[in-house]
Amino acid sequence: MNQVLLRQVLLVLAYSAQFNHPLKLAEIRSRLFVPKTKRNELADFWWIDEADQIKMIILALRQLEDWGFVANRGEWWTSVTNKNNLPHGVVGRKFANTKLAQAHRIALIFGWWPWIRDIYISGSVAAGASRIDDDLDFLIVTWPGSLWLTRPFVTLLAWILGHRRSWSKEEPNSWCFNIWLESDSLRFPGQAHSLYTAFELIQLKQVWGEQHSHLIWSENAWIYNRLPLFNHQLIHYDSPVRSLSQTPILMLGLCQLKTLLAIIGYPLVIMCNYVAYLVQLVYMRPHQTREKVGLKFALFHPRDTRRQIYDDWQREVITVLEFLERKKNYER
Repeated sequence: MNQVLLRQVLLVLAYSAQFNHPLKLAEIRSRLFVPKTKRNELADFWWIDEADQIKMIILALRQLEDWGFVANRGEWWTSVTNKNNLPHGVVGRKFANTKLAQAHRIALIFGWWPWIRDIYISGSVAAGASRIDDDLDFLIVTWPGSLWLTRPFVTLLAWILGHRRSWSKEEPNSWCFNIWLESDSLRFPGQAHSLYTAFELIQLKQVWGEQHSHLIWSENAWIYNRLPLFNHQLIHYDSPVRSLSQTPILMLGLCQLKTLLAIIGYPLVIMCNYVAYLVQLVYMRPHQTREKVGLKFALFHPRDTRRQIYDDWQREVITVLEFLERKKNYER
């Protein structure tokens, strides 16, 4: 058995276990990653037939299960320290599906705004590991030159509807508009290129838009260097996307109206958008921590989420090893 594959499978399950998120076989395969160092490890594995890859992953899972590192129930797999939470993890998928349906309804509220092009769900709901009171994390793509005009409208409407997340605390079931991109600048800034961001991107679910969903992954092709087996065409085949053939006549009219408004006022929009950017930059300054903002993007993550998740990931692996060591000592 390939020792490197054993390690990578265990690391993938440990990463998801910290969110109480069991994985299916296909999900494990899509999350197998290339380490930053020793990139030649598993070099042959990436190029063999998919059926053979699946066979090797199954063998690795069975070996890890025999050694006591992982546990499974039916089609679900997780690290051994999370085995008692397996049923809750499966229930979390049901909560996530319910919240995803809610996100579709919310997208109908915001989608008519002239400069919103696409709306995605990210975070725990997109990953399928939601709790009943988890918030909804949105990624919004606007048309060029309109991000900072669109954001106040979305924030104000969320506040009116009682779901805006505040700066100081996390309210249950709030709507978090964490990531904003303009459609001609979909590539994440270089400082955000990490395994954490790659995992976040492959989990995205589109809840509003036409036929643009593939662009956000093609513009961030660097994720394939870390996750070479990810295929958005397979994973996101069931993502509900509004197309013209599925849109009621009223919505068709609104789409035409918003397009007309966007075209007529475009020069003025760009100028006002720049002013809005400066105003919001001044407003955010007293609250700003680790947020990254620019004229064409905004990444609102006040905490170092990546570092926190990496630390929890390391602790999860250590916990697995300590658990097995205690088990061996007990059996002696």
